[in-house]
Amino acid sequence: MSRPGRKLSLLALLVAAYTLLVPMPAYAYIDPATTSYIIQIISGLVISLSVGIGVFFRRVQMSLVTGRARLAALWVRLTARKARRASADAASLATTVGTASSRLASGASSPDAAPVNPTANPSANPTPAPTAATPAQPHRQRKTLRRQNLEAMQAAAAEQARLARQTPRPLRQRLAAAFADDRRFSQRLLPAALISAAAAFTLFFFGPLDLYLGNQTYFPYNFLDIIGWVGLMFGVAWVGALVVLMLFRGRVFDYLLSIGFGVLLIVYLQGNLLNIELGELSGGDIDWVALRGQMAINLVICLGILAVPLLLRRFGQRIWRGAVLFVPALLISVQALALLTSVVSGDALEPAADKNLPFLSKEGLYEVAEEDNVFIFIVDSLDQRYLDELQATDPEFLSGQLDGFIEFDNNTSIYADTYPSVINMLTGARYEHEVPGPQFISRAWAESSFLPAMKAAGYTVKVFSDYHYVYIDASEMASSVDNIGEGVSTVNKGVALPHLAKLSCYRYLPLVLKPPFRMASTDFANDAYRVGQYIVYEDPEFYSGLKSERLSISETGGNLAVYHFNGVHEPYDLSEDVVRQKTATDRQTVTKAEFNILFEFMDQLRELGLYDSATIIITADHGVPSDGRDASWTHDLGEAVNPALLVKPAGSSGTALAVSHAPVSHDNLRAFVAAESGLDATDFGTSYLDVPANSTTARDYFFEIRHPVEGEMYIEQFSITGDAGDFSNWQLVRKLPLDYWY
Repeated sequence: MSRPGRKLSLLALLVAAYTLLVPMPAYAYIDPATTSYIIQIISGLVISLSVGIGVFFRRVQMSLVTGRARLAALWVRLTARKARRASADAASLATTVGTASSRLASGASSPDAAPVNPTANPSANPTPAPTAATPAQPHRQRKTLRRQNLEAMQAAAAEQARLARQTPRPLRQRLAAAFADDRRFSQRLLPAALISAAAAFTLFFFGPLDLYLGNQTYFPYNFLDIIGWVGLMFGVAWVGALVVLMLFRGRVFDYLLSIGFGVLLIVYLQGNLLNIELGELSGGDIDWVALRGQMAINLVICLGILAVPLLLRRFGQRIWRGAVLFVPALLISVQALALLTSVVSGDALEPAADKNLPFLSKEGLYEVAEEDNVFIFIVDSLDQRYLDELQATDPEFLSGQLDGFIEFDNNTSIYADTYPSVINMLTGARYEHEVPGPQFISRAWAESSFLPAMKAAGYTVKVFSDYHYVYIDASEMASSVDNIGEGVSTVNKGVALPHLAKLSCYRYLPLVLKPPFRMASTDFANDAYRVGQYIVYEDPEFYSGLKSERLSISETGGNLAVYHFNGVHEPYDLSEDVVRQKTATDRQTVTKAEFNILFEFMDQLRELGLYDSATIIITADHGVPSDGRDASWTHDLGEAVNPALLVKPAGSSGTALAVSHAPVSHDNLRAFVAAESGLDATDFGTSYLDVPANSTTARDYFFEIRHPVEGEMYIEQFSITGDAGDFSNWQLVRKLPLDYWY
């Protein structure tokens, strides 16, 4: 194939790769299974075929060039052999004739010689053995002699080796023999450089960047902000591994090189082919004990892969020498091409991917108004079941602090996840995943009238939530929110690089080594600095600032503040006094920690004399099925899910915690806030307080199925009537296609 032909083939396959695999960003939580493996397969085939075709035609060309010389050499050998045979036949004939003449002469001159009787018995007159060899005998004798010499040399070598094994040698001699090497430094450098480069490239360059490109809407920095630092991380890992390998020589060097080769094969195959479905990084723990069987099988497979280069080194050195050069170079090439394809085909380099956009700042985080305060605390994943458990084990914990509150135990959310639930709570916008997420977010804020109406009524509106869940460009919220800041986003290199390396290791290491590298997507929240940015996921940071800075009266007019906490969300690692722990705590401890933050906030309101006049909502963006978030994404919903809801109307202090069974939902939140703030609530629906306990109004609920065992991804829409805690009251209305995750 000509060079232009190979280029056209390569271009065609790359176009196919663009069409088949455009990286699909995961929504809400980082998905470590995202991969560009199809592109790598296509790239590997193209490169391998190109190399193979090139080698084939090169050999054909060399064969044609040298064919004439080879034929001439063959002719010379044939003619020389014919001349040697003719010479040997002539010499043999002369020898035979001379021998016969001598025999005749000897027989005639001897008086005792008996006459020859040609008719006599041959056994009685045996023919004397010839004194000269036949023409074929010298060749056979030489072959026999060579074989005997070779066998003798092999036997001597075997005996010498046996004696050497039986004779104990000093450790110094054994080490010297193991490190003995007649190869030049450059001969060892090339395979060592390729093996170490391929392993470091996979783990610390391609892996982090490929994961970033597959989940880039989640990360708080741009691709160009991190690629240079990831390249530096790769360079350090490469040089470190190379230096270690080059410290050794001889057999030890070969064994270490083979082990490095095996590790390269393991991480590549594990990350692309051998991983099981471990779900997105929602923070939930994985039951590794239940996976022991799969971990054992995976470990056996990995050990088998590790043994392959060692066996090749022992029994097929020619193949081994070629493999340690070709395979690493191939893997680097296919991954580099896949990475380039993902960058070009995606929007990593587009201005729209720039994270240096206006954002929700923490301006006014601890500031309240002298009157007319409305506080909405969205405690992520606070399920009604968690409140029931807490009240069953510690009945006084909540009732002693929630003065004037009403507990609505028949509450539902509209959506099953943070996105788009928080946006829906604040805007009322509905989303059926029919358009890309950023498009829905822009539309929701542009069409909403709730928060703009609060601002028009003289309220300062502040939303303390995070990028990605509630907004992409906070300037789209300018008509709704006051705490919009501007500033340059800077990568927090000391945090971001270890996180990316850890995430890559979680993807590429064997199952038995994965548990220490398990992360939560919230771990990446502080990977970039932004001037004045409030990071919602650091609940301990908020609590510490609340206690040190304390609430102050500085807002004019009314004050509406929305606080979105990480909440009762896995991993459970908070103590009751809101301190992050290195070891796991439990769900009830974290629930108490979240309420201790709220109790401290309300105590400071009491100190300022603002508690009674304040309107307070404590709720969750969504509930959690009993089998956990990750498990719920893999199968249809089979149980009731109820987010907690605690409401304190203004002026209700001095009354004990009450319970209401009224069937309410997130759709009643905006009307309740409007009514409490003096606005016409009918523009926003029905308030919590106006829903009758026996209401039969149906409530909608959308449940996403993202990783089904069978079938396509879809959304289940339920209609809930009556007690939401009874799943028999949940009617499946329809299943919708999940066209866009985000």
